[in-house]
Amino acid sequence: MEYIAEHPEERSDYEGALFALMAKSAPLDDREAIEAESEDWWIEIGPVDLGADIITIQQNADLIAAICRRPDGTLRTALFRPPNAKVVEYLLSLAAKPGPNGLVNLRENNWELDLDASAGMGNVYADQAGQAYLSRWEYGLGVSALGEPVAPWYDQRSITPIPAALVVGTVGTSTPFKTGLK
Repeated sequence: MEYIAEHPEERSDYEGALFALMAKSAPLDDREAIEAESEDWWIEIGPVDLGADIITIQQNADLIAAICRRPDGTLRTALFRPPNAKVVEYLLSLAAKPGPNGLVNLRENNWELDLDASAGMGNVYADQAGQAYLSRWEYGLGVSALGEPVAPWYDQRSITPIPAALVVGTVGTSTPFKTGLK
């Protein structure tokens, strides 16, 4: 995952191997949604409505992950392609647990943190370099502010997410955590 983050132009060459590693590290679990956490972060992994207000992690013309707001401001995410190290770093840093003051990096909740992160100029530079970056789709994936379809993103609304257990296994190879369903 580190190598692919540093060599984004080779992502497609390693995608099959990444899927194989994801399958080997996945727990035997067929739940649609799984909660995962460590001391520093908490996230729910499961299907995300791509027609709703979402933040995506994209690379070139590929949807890698989609993130939506849960009612309490925490996050649910779905992966659509195997992640590289930068994608995992995005997911875990955006899912930071609140500090003692109840704020998440001085924001009211994780969703507010994600909105700020998706608006940063660093995303433009990452996109230009062919790296993974954040993008907000307020009206759903592939829909502009004018309500018009944006190619090639709109066509990716029908992509099936990677099962939650495979995502949990992949995150688990990056950092120790515990899972459960509340």
